[in-house]
Amino acid sequence: MSLGLFKSPGEKIGLVRDTLRIMQDASYQQMAPGLPWDRYIYMTNQQMATCISYNKEKVMTPEDMASIMESAYIVYQRRIQETRNETPPLRWAFPYYAIEYYCGIWDLDRLLVKVESLLDAADPADRSPDGMYGILSLPAFYCQYLIQYPDVYFNLSHSGEYVCLAVAGYEVGVDIQKHQDKRENIARRFFTGADNEMLERCKGKERTERFFRIFSIRESYIKFTGRGLGQGLGSFDIDWENKAIRDTAVFDASDESSRKTVAYFEESTQVE
Repeated sequence: MSLGLFKSPGEKIGLVRDTLRIMQDASYQQMAPGLPWDRYIYMTNQQMATCISYNKEKVMTPEDMASIMESAYIVYQRRIQETRNETPPLRWAFPYYAIEYYCGIWDLDRLLVKVESLLDAADPADRSPDGMYGILSLPAFYCQYLIQYPDVYFNLSHSGEYVCLAVAGYEVGVDIQKHQDKRENIARRFFTGADNEMLERCKGKERTERFFRIFSIRESYIKFTGRGLGQGLGSFDIDWENKAIRDTAVFDASDESSRKTVAYFEESTQVE
């Protein structure tokens, strides 16, 4: 749920809470008995449950958290009844698991295990709201909690309907690219001379595949260093034989002989 015109999470949560109170007031329901009040209340509880993503230190009041917890419980239980099985609905299981964590029922390790089970259950082919939530939103929420582990490093990437999350005990960078039309202008402008010579030797599908391999490795590395595009995609070399990155920028950029191996990469390709 975005803040929109609201200045703070508390302001928006307060409005949703007041809306629920009005909708649940019997006097208002009697004034318009033909309206689907139960549906309105349920949808507003859904809005409140999504506010769990705002729960960061010194952001929410106890009243805010109590309101979110109540709505998350209501929505989760109703979805369980609607699906008539024990499989938790992805979109509403996370808020429910999160409130269990904030209530002290589970520790952070247990919460992460539960979220990981939801990530495993997510179906990349499911384009429903629950499905899209599982493959796009859940990884981001998962990362919010990983931040609390100082010795855990992660990096996130998405392309089209695909999402990739890398987690390690050291600095890591990751990039995923759905193979669409390659962009020759990107190669000419941002790749190295060696990259472009390699592309020139490739034709058709092989050329497209090689382009995205080069792009993903370069994108992953600048995310790994944390310097982003300001570093330049072509500021380092790819050692394909040793699956390594050789960089001069982190040493003496004026001395070509100072180029040294500073990182290693792994690749994975899914063919459809």
